[in-house]
Amino acid sequence: MLRCGIELYDRNGGQTIWQGMIWSAEVPFGNRVIGRTLETSANTVQVAYNQPDGKAARAPWAINTRHVAQYGIKELVGDLTDATESQALVYRDTLLASRGILPAPKVVSRAITTKNMTGRLLCVGLYKTLDWRYYTNLEAGLN
Repeated sequence: MLRCGIELYDRNGGQTIWQGMIWSAEVPFGNRVIGRTLETSANTVQVAYNQPDGKAARAPWAINTRHVAQYGIKELVGDLTDATESQALVYRDTLLASRGILPAPKVVSRAITTKNMTGRLLCVGLYKTLDWRYYTNLEAGLN
């Protein structure tokens, strides 16, 4: 359901007046409200790190292809200081494992009553995906 497209239409003319997507969802469950969000997810992860000799380096990208196919590319660059390549790779894989899937539903708040059993969807404009990718200038040797 997250990242599903949403369109709002003009009541009279039937023209699309807004387009966006579902960013987060919350539903009452017993005496709790359970929710999920795309806010903390990432499915393409790289780590920039400083080697013990002070040279800057980057671990190659790791990708959760299943998550990319479902939600699109959402990049994250982590950083470490005084790390070896193997430490950077372990950290990158840990980041991808923890963020490469949507976090488990969590308790958002305690519901006062679930009599009406209503949920809440937070919808955002497609602009929200603009910071999902990092700029890469291949001519400058940065990747």
